[in-house]
Amino acid sequence: CAAIFFARGGLDWQSLDDQNVDLLVAFAKVPDRPGEFLDMVGLWWRALRNDQFANQLRQAKTREEVIAMIEGEAHDISPH
Repeated sequence: CAAIFFARGGLDWQSLDDQNVDLLVAFAKVPDRPGEFLDMVGLWWRALRNDQFANQLRQAKTREEVIAMIEGEAHDISPH
């Protein structure tokens, strides 16, 4: 399970690049399924390294837009 938080004005997160953080992703791990958790973290890591995807998330206006983008990106980057 993952939750996305948008900080529209940015948050001072003491990041390595001294930039404010505007997208946060929180994960919940099921104790008896560590492989699924690692797969999910890996998918998010790869997805958010894609500047176009991250920018589209930032511009989303509705929950449905966010979900559609995530589902599309997960399909594009998951190993086939």
